[in-house]
Amino acid sequence: MEAFLATVGNLLTIIIFQKKQLRRRPHFLLISLAVADLLVGLVSIPLYIANNYVESQILFGAFVRVGNMLPGFASIFTLATIALERMYAIGWPFRHRALKTEAYVVAIATPWLLAMIVAVSGSVLKNVLPHESNSYSALLGIFLTVPVILTCLAYLALWMKERSRLRRRQVHEKRDVRLTKTVAIITTAFLLTWLPFQILLLGFKLCNSCLEGFFAALYITKLLHYGNSVLNIFIYQVRNEEYRAALFKMLSCVCHQPRRNSRISQEKPQNTEKNKEHCFTETEM
Repeated sequence: MEAFLATVGNLLTIIIFQKKQLRRRPHFLLISLAVADLLVGLVSIPLYIANNYVESQILFGAFVRVGNMLPGFASIFTLATIALERMYAIGWPFRHRALKTEAYVVAIATPWLLAMIVAVSGSVLKNVLPHESNSYSALLGIFLTVPVILTCLAYLALWMKERSRLRRRQVHEKRDVRLTKTVAIITTAFLLTWLPFQILLLGFKLCNSCLEGFFAALYITKLLHYGNSVLNIFIYQVRNEEYRAALFKMLSCVCHQPRRNSRISQEKPQNTEKNKEHCFTETEM
């Protein structure tokens, strides 16, 4: 169910953010985040389920680990990039507006490149070189902690900037502030849904015997971890009026399309009968 909701919901999000009224450069980063959440539904969850039924093999285990780690770390790095972009937008608005599209291309590509490096390295250390478990734990610890610290520092700088700012703002500045608050909510939700699983996983690695009765909790927190890919969709609906309007318009078009088709199909015979009557009268005349 989570896989279906994550796939359909994030696919809709990607389509909506590409509409003309929402096609703004900061939203490109949100599209990248939605792609990562889409991969969770398409790849991570199915592989996680399949891994419970397939016999342990090195290559398949490595593939499953890459499929699980890539979208997760892409989300973490993208959220950190968004936080830095928002800090730049609020702190230096004129320079931010002068940014070229190439800067956003780099900002989108860099998190995915880093996520791929971390996922492949982690898969090699864990599955191909199992004796390097300490290196694997260190890799995860560093690349989980650094983006979170950067994100927190960026939002701390934003909060301090907002306290010293005048109340009067221009329209585009208000829009930037609202988008920043939305991203802050998304980041908080991500940490609340991601950290429980990571903390339990770290506890199992440090002291496996201490947490023998918590295997059920590990699966529950894993579901919570995957549930974050669905949560962002509802945050966009609540926080973004343009997103909500575009979503309702799309859904109304989909719902009314069958009625419209049936109405057209009903009108066609009537039109043909009218044409026949018209032709018949013309021949009589």
